[in-house]
Amino acid sequence: MSVDVVEHSTVTLAAGERLVPNRAVRFGRVPKREKAKILAAMQSVNARSQEKAVLAELEDNTRVTAAIIRAHMDTCDFTRDKVAPMLQQARAHPSYTQCPPTLRGGEALAHLVRTGGSQGQRSSSSRALIFRKPLPPCDNH
Repeated sequence: MSVDVVEHSTVTLAAGERLVPNRAVRFGRVPKREKAKILAAMQSVNARSQEKAVLAELEDNTRVTAAIIRAHMDTCDFTRDKVAPMLQQARAHPSYTQCPPTLRGGEALAHLVRTGGSQGQRSSSSRALIFRKPLPPCDNH
């Protein structure tokens, strides 16, 4: 049985310096201003790529909704204890019902849905109040 021994060779440069493979090569001193510019450019590129990744994630509504629900289930003990049995029952015995387009007492909500929320006419605080109201019950159970 023969064993091959491989020896790392070094490269001799013209000035008599030896270059050993797999070692960092230093190109010289980088001025502080140049280093700051390079770091700022790298951070800018990283921020843009992270922003693009977040925007791509936010485009998929089902993915965002699932992530929010998963985070809520992971962090809220009340939800985990109370909703988990309901989810198991719903998965075991699925029952699909369809709510009417206008819910009982939900004429204002139906108007908001039809008009797209009229975001231009309302301030952000009044829009937040609209969505804080409880949704009207669905009578088709």
